[in-house]
Amino acid sequence: LDLRTAQRGFAAEVDDLRIQWEVDADTVEREYSLLLDGSIEDAEFEVDCVMVLDELVHEEPPPRFHVREAEGPADWDGIAEIVLGDTDPAHAEFYEWQLASARRRTEASERVRWWVATDAERVVGSAGLVCTADHFRFQEVWTRLENRRQGVATQLCRAITDDALHRDPERPVVIVAGRDEPPMRNYARLGFVTRSYLWTVSANVTR
Repeated sequence: LDLRTAQRGFAAEVDDLRIQWEVDADTVEREYSLLLDGSIEDAEFEVDCVMVLDELVHEEPPPRFHVREAEGPADWDGIAEIVLGDTDPAHAEFYEWQLASARRRTEASERVRWWVATDAERVVGSAGLVCTADHFRFQEVWTRLENRRQGVATQLCRAITDDALHRDPERPVVIVAGRDEPPMRNYARLGFVTRSYLWTVSANVTR
């Protein structure tokens, strides 16, 4: 395995399979690839689709929301409302850390851009896009709970993808979604196709 250090633990990648350990003071969170043994009691597994843009589909109804890059504290406060308002309180600390990390990276690097969709200046959706060494990769597509199934994510992802293609039309655009879940079908309608699967098995091991 090719092990690499990460900020909150470490990860190993084997082809399209990923192993992650999330470590804190009380619990070791382990995600096992299916290449390892599946004999862990009470383990759960999930399958994600790694999707790559084939050709962006531009057919769409008239845009309902305004999509732009996040511009300051008010936008980040709106993003926090979306994420924390639809989060199990037990996981709030993790999402607060994730949001703070996303904001720091966005403000510190031109390779990370964060976008919002607004309706009458109210943030109703957001997503990030990272420019890596060889591709663009979406980060955390979020939609306000009461605005779901209104086309927020579709319009947001189409606008972000269109901007990425104008910056570098030859660089692949990648997004990850749970297999057979609504976001996957939305991304397929935008022109993304599944290129690989990410299988993980998760279990909590308490010390």
